[in-house]
Amino acid sequence: MLLLIFFLSVTVPFRISFESDPTYDWIMLDIIIDALFSVDVMFNFFTAYEDENGELVVNRIKIAKTYMKSWFFVDLISSIPITAI
Repeated sequence: MLLLIFFLSVTVPFRISFESDPTYDWIMLDIIIDALFSVDVMFNFFTAYEDENGELVVNRIKIAKTYMKSWFFVDLISSIPITAI
């Protein structure tokens, strides 16, 4: 996922600055990348984490609440297609 974020941090500003109309290939790549970010958002609702005591939390409700309070909105915004903006 880190490589994907690096790729986007380089290509998106370049495309916004120099590209007037996106090509079909770029649109398809954007759709695939946005789908991967959406899948990542869904996976984060089911991924266990360690609490402040070092214990593994596997309760889905606690995982969802913690995720909603932390990175959910950042992840959600990052999964919005750039072509929709």
